[in-house]
Amino acid sequence: MEQIWKAEIYIQKNSRWFAKHRLKKLGARQHANGCWTIEAEDRTYIARVCDRYRLKYNWYRKEWTRSANYRELFFRHNAPPYRCRYCHRRLKARKVEVDHLVPVAKARSSRLVQIGLRLQGIRNVNDVRNLVPSCHRCNSRKRDQTGIWYLRGVLGSFRIYWVIRGMIRLALAACLLFLAWHYRTVFL
Repeated sequence: MEQIWKAEIYIQKNSRWFAKHRLKKLGARQHANGCWTIEAEDRTYIARVCDRYRLKYNWYRKEWTRSANYRELFFRHNAPPYRCRYCHRRLKARKVEVDHLVPVAKARSSRLVQIGLRLQGIRNVNDVRNLVPSCHRCNSRKRDQTGIWYLRGVLGSFRIYWVIRGMIRLALAACLLFLAWHYRTVFL
């Protein structure tokens, strides 16, 4: 079976009409941000068309794209109550934003991230193990970042993490209060 590839083709506003017309004939779909997407088994012809019209393009395999039903998949495999993985805020089912723990953009562009996902047994970016509940605030702040957000997302699934985090915050607040009381004459 031949591998299905997707291409993102970037067209600037002042690009030729011929390039857009040719992409439409090939079956590409235009998006609001000026990007066109197309699926293909044979990449050579589309690459030649893009090279001919000097269009920038990026190829990736279809399994690294966001599916249309990833929210339904998440709700089918996860029962309420829901809590944000990043801030532990309680969420109602209608307020849950389903987030990709490893962002789609990173999985699409980084071979290292793809290898890391495969080592975890995840063959598709829309795998249930890569989908986490998130509040709107955390999801909009995270965007397509990894690093500390990935770590918070993984640790956020364990209740003990939130207990220890709360105890550390309480201890720090107590230390600050003690220091403020102890050095109150300096500040007054």
